[in-house]
Order: sequence, then structure tokens, then C-alpha cells
Amino acid sequence: MNSCNLRLLLLAGAILTGSAHADEIGWTGTLGLNLGQGEIRNSQNDLLDREYREAILDTDLSWKQFRLNTALAWQSPSEFPDTRTIDSTLIRKASLLRASLEWQGPVLLRAGTISTTFGRGMSLSLYRDEQLQNPLLDKIEREDTPTTWDSSVQGGYLEYLGETVALKAVAGHSDYYGNLLGINPEFTRDRTTLGLAWNTVDDVVIDAETDALNQDVENRELYLSQYLGNWDFFVSHLEQVVPAGEARVAGKGGVATYAAVGTQLLDWSVRAEYKYYRLTSEKLRFNNPPIVQQEIPSRLIARKRKRFNHFDDEVGFQLELQRLFRNEMEVFFSAAQTSRMDPESSSATLLPELKEVRDAYQEYTANWQWTMPSAKHVMLGLAWAEESEARVDAPSILYRNMGLSGSLYTPLPLVRGLELNAEYLSREAVYDKHTQDLALLWMDIFPLPDLSFNLTADFEHHSDTNEDWMGSTEARYDFATPGDLHHSLTVFAGRLRGGLVCSSGNCRIVAPFRGAKLQYTLQF
Repeated sequence: MNSCNLRLLLLAGAILTGSAHADEIGWTGTLGLNLGQGEIRNSQNDLLDREYREAILDTDLSWKQFRLNTALAWQSPSEFPDTRTIDSTLIRKASLLRASLEWQGPVLLRAGTISTTFGRGMSLSLYRDEQLQNPLLDKIEREDTPTTWDSSVQGGYLEYLGETVALKAVAGHSDYYGNLLGINPEFTRDRTTLGLAWNTVDDVVIDAETDALNQDVENRELYLSQYLGNWDFFVSHLEQVVPAGEARVAGKGGVATYAAVGTQLLDWSVRAEYKYYRLTSEKLRFNNPPIVQQEIPSRLIARKRKRFNHFDDEVGFQLELQRLFRNEMEVFFSAAQTSRMDPESSSATLLPELKEVRDAYQEYTANWQWTMPSAKHVMLGLAWAEESEARVDAPSILYRNMGLSGSLYTPLPLVRGLELNAEYLSREAVYDKHTQDLALLWMDIFPLPDLSFNLTADFEHHSDTNEDWMGSTEARYDFATPGDLHHSLTVFAGRLRGGLVCSSGNCRIVAPFRGAKLQYTLQF
């Protein structure tokens, strides 16, 4: 459906958050109310466009080392022709969206894989988390209850961090993965960590209509990490057992070996990754390997990066090289090469159409970034990437990406001033000459110490479609009143494209929508 056919979505949102504090009894409390109304567009099926109304009551109470967090949700979506394609939480009229009871121990400093910087001495949570995928309230930040799998979960979560021993465990039930049980102990000494991870997933339902891919899976993993001066090293080996007679690969299990090594020598940084995955499913693992990701000050360009470790039956290698120059210039290069291990015996055997996905994949990226030495608030960037995919029944498909980025901002702290960022990305499919142009402009303005504005403009053009504009405006005003009362008022209006949205390392897919939001926060 073309974006011009979108009906106007109006979203009225309000949050009232109260905070009380009393040192003599050691308790705090918050209360929030979120209201939303509008229409969400499905980019692939016009029949799934829907009007949506929602109300969420959010509470967070803490007493000494205990914390209780609940969220009651009422949702009223329209009827759908095929409810199997919609997240289950969007169908329920009322539900307990999130509830957790947590005990927190003392905070300590520890180096290891489970907690690389700071962590709690012990944390025990009993929780239910629906993880609602709702773009209407996307701008309202809520702390997520810790979960191991990307689905709705109810159960318990335990984490213990000691000087040499760490442990995390989870047990519960997932609407998507069935019963969950996992345990992960770690032993650390002299910057060397040895870890074991074991977990089971029962009654995995991937096709709710035919149950073709129901399975019981057991994962056994051993990993080792070391930090030796300027060197760091990580290696893991996993065995994934599928009992005989299960649908995925009858009677066959899988193995997954992953290794990464990196070093920092003067102005040079080098990292290398190797993977050997055979008949394994990455989503069913208790721990995912720490895949190397280069942080680039870019929003558009980052969308097209990092395809390594995407498939579960392949062997691959990736190399990353970074050089920092004394004149504030940085150069980054990466190369990745992967190939399917055995398409005939992989999970594609169950779904023949998956067998045509690819046999091999290559990607090369290069990034250049320069900061003006005399004015460190001016930065320019250039990115280039080339991808090729060799398919079973088709010639190589080659893509080329070229991106430009620029930033202009006042020196920190940004009490008063502005930050301006602009990016342009051109993507060309060489095999059919199809082109795609993306442009993004966003600006943060700080006219007063307590007032800020954020403006964004997003432009996309395809060679075979019409132009598409997106944009948003957000204003926030913070002020205090007598009695130690702190207020925050935020107004948001915009039209967002949707897709993959990431915040604080957590990513989710949201639907395209446009709307407005009002948020008010009170703390006392």
C-alpha cells in the first residue's frame, strides 16, 4: 500500500509518574498511565491495516532489596482475516502485560562474560513478560524485565555474580518456544573465564497450522574467554541435540563452533571471527556469541551492515581492521565470506523453498571518518559496501552501497546549542539495475537549558516506485517547582517508516504509522 493511502493516525498519550521516597523505610514508588489510539499499517498486506486503542497501567514499587513491577494492558484491535500472522498480544482484550518480583543483592565489580562491567551480587526475578510490539507507545521508555528468548515468557530468572563464580539460570514457559529451562555457570580467574551453558526447549511451534516443525532441543555449550593485555580471545563449541523422530532434522543434531580474536597495537585494531555452524538453530541457544559489531555514527548505513552469523548451516570467516590517525581520522575495513555447509541435509530439507536462499555470501565494507582538528564538533564520514549472493538456481546477485554522513554540533556539554546530522545512502542492485536512495536529516536544538527540540526528515526513493517522505518533531521541557517537584513535558508528532528499531541494544520490528503523543512525568 502506498504511503499516501495512509489514514491519519492520532495518538493521545499521557504518562503520570509519581515518585515517593522515604529514607527511614527505604521505599520508592512510581505509577504510570499510557493511552494510545490510531491506525497501524502493515507494509506487506493491506488487509492487515488496523485501528488500535490501548491503555496501560504501569506500577513500580521498591522496598529495601525487593522490587515489584506490574503492567496491566487493555487493547482493542480490529478483527483480522488471519490472526496467525499477528502477535498474540495484539489480539487479547485485556492482559497482564508484565509482572515481576525481584530481589537484588549488593552491587560489585567483576570482569567476565556474563557481566563485563558492573553487576548485582545476586538477582532473583519471578516474572511474566508479554513484550508487546506496539509502535504507538514506542517513544515511552519502559525498563524491560530480563528475558533470555525473544518471545513472551513467564517463569523465573536467577543471576549470581561472585568474584570468581557467576551463575544465571532461567525456567519458565514461552508462548512461542514452549517450556524453557537453562543454566549457565562461569568461572573467572586472572582475566580468564570458562563457561558452561545448558538449556532445553520443548514443544517448539514454528508452524502453528501443521506443527511440521515441532521439536525438543537440547543445547550443550562450552566457551572460554581471555583478556591478556591488548589481546582478547573468545571461543565456544556447542552441540545441539534433536531427538530421533523430531521434525527438524530427524535423528540428527548439530554442532556450532565460533571463535573471535582481537588486538589493539598502537593505533591499529584488528579483529577476526570464524564460524562453523552445522544444523543448528541460533535462536534456541542460551547464549549467543559476542558477534563483533563496529559502531559507526550512522543510522542509514548501519541498516545495511552485519550479515555474518545470519544462517544456521554454514562456515564463514570475517576480518575487521581499524586504524586511528593522529589527525582525528579513522579508517575501518571489514570482509566477510560464508558458504552453506550442506543445503541438501540442512533445515531447508523440510522447507524446499529455503533451499534456494543462497549457497555463498560475501560482503566488503569500508568506512572513513574525519573530525576537523581545529573544531572537534565537525565530523565527516564516507562508507562503501559491496555484497554478493550466489544462489542455487540463479547467477550471483551483486549490491553496492555508497553512503555519506556529516555531523555538526556544539562542544559538550550541550547546555545551549544544536547538533545537526545528515546522511545519504545509495543502494544499487547490479543484476537488475534497481536503485534505492535514502536520505536522513536530524537535528537537536537546545535553545534553553531546560528546553530541547528534535527534528527529523527521512526521504526514500526507489527507481520503480514513488518518492516517500517521513518526518517527526519532538519537544521536551523540564522544569522544577517548589517542594522538590520535577516535571517533564514531551510532545511528539510524526510519521515513521517502521522496520527495525533499536534502543539500548534491544531491537524490535515496528509497523509504519504516523501519530502524535503527549507525555507528562512528575517526580517528587
